[in-house]
Amino acid sequence: MKKLFLFLVLFCSMGAFAQTEFYPMPPEQLYQWKMFTYYTCDSNGNEITNPNDFRYVKYEVMVSVPVNLPTKPRVTDFVHDRLRDQICQYGRITDRYTDYFYVISITRSSIFTTPLDKDLIKDPDLIVDRF
Repeated sequence: MKKLFLFLVLFCSMGAFAQTEFYPMPPEQLYQWKMFTYYTCDSNGNEITNPNDFRYVKYEVMVSVPVNLPTKPRVTDFVHDRLRDQICQYGRITDRYTDYFYVISITRSSIFTTPLDKDLIKDPDLIVDRF
């Protein structure tokens, strides 16, 4: 019993000197911004990358991506797939006012230009219409 008591005292004293304080990591070390490019899709789900097609719309979007986390690929794929599916299904981004992405620019075809998404981006003058 005496040996057990001495072992516990020694173990606890070593633990007292080994204490380190952990501070929360700043957000810059947890997340970084990556730019993705999305295109509208045709009825078969294929991206329209030809700028002469009247359905052509190119979105350049900055997405907040987790860094050094074990769930990194799944979280990134969720945001990336969700935005791509919204653009393919609805022809535009339907999420509004979120913190995990923001639209940099929207480039439309020179044949068909409408200011549908000017309320989506922070600076509407960044919409690039080809003429």
